[in-house]
Amino acid sequence: MDYDLAKRLKDAGLPQDGLGFFGAEDRVVGSRQHSDTFDVYVPRLSELIAACGEGFSSLVRQSSPVHGVSWLATGDGLPPMAGATAVEAIACLWLAINERKSATA
Repeated sequence: MDYDLAKRLKDAGLPQDGLGFFGAEDRVVGSRQHSDTFDVYVPRLSELIAACGEGFSSLVRQSSPVHGVSWLATGDGLPPMAGATAVEAIACLWLAINERKSATA
């Protein structure tokens, strides 16, 4: 996961603690402990799936000779969210679920 996606998760309210890593703009993964140097949390796949809760339905790996490998995360009646990795796809799904909840609140 790159810094920008981790920052979007942080800004949208994803808890910034767990078993993942902390990152900074100039280096994505750095430490398991927060510090002034590392300002965003990079969660593990299992943490993101848990954060999606009942909104998560499935995660599918797709492979094509033309496009390579991609991942699709589905759930909560939303269109499939794509990512280059499983973590990225689920992160995009969490952001979409969170955005929908914020819009209806």
